[in-house]
Amino acid sequence: MRAASSALLALALCATTLRAADTVREIGADNLGEVGDLLLPSIRGWVARGDFILRVADLHYSPRWDEAFQAASQANRGRYAVDADRNVVDAETGERPSYVFGFPFPVIDTADTDAGTKVMWNRWYTVYKRTQVSVPSHIHILGRAGLVRNVEAVTTTLSYTGREGGPLPNPEQTEYREIVLQTAPTYVEGIATLTWRFDDARWDSLAGSDVTLDDALVWAGKNQSFTWKLVGQADILVPAMSLDPQPLHPGATWKNGREWKTADDYVGVRWGYEVQGWTGAPWAPTNAYWVKRPVWIVEGHPIDRYYSYGRQLFYVDRDTYQAYVKVVDTPAGEYWKTVLVDLGMSCAPERERCYPVVAMSLFVDDKNDRATATTVE
Repeated sequence: MRAASSALLALALCATTLRAADTVREIGADNLGEVGDLLLPSIRGWVARGDFILRVADLHYSPRWDEAFQAASQANRGRYAVDADRNVVDAETGERPSYVFGFPFPVIDTADTDAGTKVMWNRWYTVYKRTQVSVPSHIHILGRAGLVRNVEAVTTTLSYTGREGGPLPNPEQTEYREIVLQTAPTYVEGIATLTWRFDDARWDSLAGSDVTLDDALVWAGKNQSFTWKLVGQADILVPAMSLDPQPLHPGATWKNGREWKTADDYVGVRWGYEVQGWTGAPWAPTNAYWVKRPVWIVEGHPIDRYYSYGRQLFYVDRDTYQAYVKVVDTPAGEYWKTVLVDLGMSCAPERERCYPVVAMSLFVDDKNDRATATTVE
C-alpha cells in the first residue's frame, strides 16, 4: 500500500529569493496600461485610486500538483459525470462514488453544458487533496482609517473524499468536516463553527459570520446549492507570496502517511496598515507579487432566492484548479465585493507532494468601503 501524505500544515508565508534575471515591475495608477487586460475591473479600480501598488513578476516554476495526483487524475478520464442535481456520479451506474482521488474531470470541454460544474468540482478535489489541515490565522477587520479589531482563530479540516492514502470509515457520509475555533480576544474566545459537508442532498451544518463561510478559500459552499456556467477563459494577475513553491518540511510519520509542515523559513504578509508611511488602502498586501495565471471563468447563481449574494464570477486556475478570485454582485445585480487569495502552491523538498496552502485571504467590500484580511501562519 502506498503511503498517504497527511498535510497537517501550520501555515505561514515564504520569502522569495530574487534571482539576478528577475524583473519586478511596480504598477500604480500612472502606469496601469502596462498590464493591459490582466486585471479584473475591481482590482484595476483599486490600483487606479491609489489603494494598491502591484509588484508584477514571473514565477520561477509552472504550478502543477505532484505526479501521483496527476496520474490519478488522468486515470479518472471518462470515469465520472455530473447528474441533474450537479452531483459527481459514476458515468456508467449514475451512482455517487464514496471516494474519488485526483481531478474527477481532468479534461474540460468548453462546449459541454456541464463544464462550469465540472470546473468547480475539480476545484473542490484540489482542496480535498490536502487530506487533513490545521491552520492558525489572524483575521483583521479593517476600515478606511485602519485596523478596527483583530480576531484569532484555528481552522481544522478533515477530508473524507479526495484524500491521499484511500478512504476512511465514513458512516455519516461526509465529504469533509471543519471546525473553526476562535481563540482571541476574550469576548470571542471559545466560539466555534462546525461544518459537515454531507455527500448526499443534505445541506451543510454551519453558522454564519461577518465574512460568510461560503467566502472561505474563495468558495466554501456546496456545489449543489448553485447553478454553474463556464463563461470564458483568460489570463489574469493573481497574488503570490513567493515566486517559488512555498517549502514544506517533513514532520511525524504514521502508518498511513506523513505530516508536512511549514517552518521558520516563512515570513508574514504585510498589510498596508502595518507599513509605516503607506498611503494606500489599509488592507493592501504590500509584499505580495502579482503573477500571470490562466483561468477558467465560471458564473454561479444561488438556487436559494434568500441567499445573501446574487451572481458570482469565479476565476479558477486552468492547471491546478485553485480558485483565486470571485466577484460578488448583490441580489439586485449591482457589484458588491471581491474576494481573493494567493496562489499558495506548497511542496515537499523533491516536490513528491504538493498541496494548496493559501497564505492570505482578502475580502474587499467595495460597496461599504471596508475589508477583512486574513493572515495564516
